Amino acid sequence: MKDDDKSREERREERRERIEEDNEEKEYRKNRKYREDKEDSYSIPILAYFIIIFLWIWIIAGIVAFIASLICFGYNGSMTDKFLGLLLVLVVGPFYWLFFLFNTNYCTRE
Repeated sequence: MKDDDKSREERREERRERIEEDNEEKEYRKNRKYREDKEDSYSIPILAYFIIIFLWIWIIAGIVAFIASLICFGYNGSMTDKFLGLLLVLVVGPFYWLFFLFNTNYCTRE
């Protein structure tokens, strides 16, 4: 009977150890999954920051280009070029600066 009790105790102890190991394994997997999810979540905000910064630069360059095209109405140049500059800034935004740089008759001070 004592041997039977001893073996019963040993079996209980083994069962407790297995349960404890299983719980540790589950906890490890849960933590690993959490870390992987957390690492994945960092890649999205970094891309979002770049997009937000790009959009802010685009908007500010567009606003400055719009103001510059309005200021150019006070300078020399053909009225066609002035209206074309205003139309370009309204349609393509910051790409107006290419028109500003490469059109030599636009917005001159002479």
